[in-house]
Amino acid sequence: MPLDSTYLGEHAVFAATAGAKPKAKGMDALPAKSELGRLPEWNLADLYGGTDSPALKADLATSERAAEAMHERYCGKLADLAAGAKGGAALAEAVREFEALSDMMGRIISYASLL
Repeated sequence: MPLDSTYLGEHAVFAATAGAKPKAKGMDALPAKSELGRLPEWNLADLYGGTDSPALKADLATSERAAEAMHERYCGKLADLAAGAKGGAALAEAVREFEALSDMMGRIISYASLL
């Protein structure tokens, strides 16, 4: 069957974007939002105290500086670094730097996405 607007309008997944509103099977069994009661909220204090947190601002600035430094140090240079006399150790150091930056950025991204 071709994917024309008629078919998409009849398909439950695409119904909202096609303008039609067929009811999916089993939707009657789901509780209404008001029946769910108070929903849990994320406690983000373990990540940052708020969007204006000095720790968040410091991590943003630190991660930007670290990313720029890694770019300067390693961009286009990894093959030469690996071919050097201490290539393995040099690459291991690059990986450690990347992991540290990734951990910090992961914390920032987690906070932003959960917020």
